[in-house]
Amino acid sequence: MCVGGKEGEPNYPGSQFKVGQVLTQCVLYGDEVFVHEDFSKPIYSSFAFKFPHLFRPMPWWYGRKPEEMPDWVYYISMKGIKEVRKVIHWEFFEGHWMWKSECGEVGNFFYYKDDEQYQPATEQEYLEYQNRKINQ
Repeated sequence: MCVGGKEGEPNYPGSQFKVGQVLTQCVLYGDEVFVHEDFSKPIYSSFAFKFPHLFRPMPWWYGRKPEEMPDWVYYISMKGIKEVRKVIHWEFFEGHWMWKSECGEVGNFFYYKDDEQYQPATEQEYLEYQNRKINQ
């Protein structure tokens, strides 16, 4: 996301990027770049990362509604094991996401400074995790 000033204005003098604009990271001609929604005006990711006051990475959950959140999440446990949970309820509360799993476990993004603590998972990952638990 472009930051650094007032919403809708260039994020630095003469910039092609506007504050509040969401850019997509992709690979273009073998290089990692950020692009507009129409894939125009690429900017090298390595350049953008040098200016965190102008370009800020967004966590995967940023700007989502509860109905847009994933049905499964995974995290790496304290034992270093990938654990997958089926989420039955999402709630955005006081600026952070909370979730409740089918087994009653509650997860809270607020307590983790690392936005990567929880990641979306697929149903396949969930089923594989359940099978591993059964076979242990």
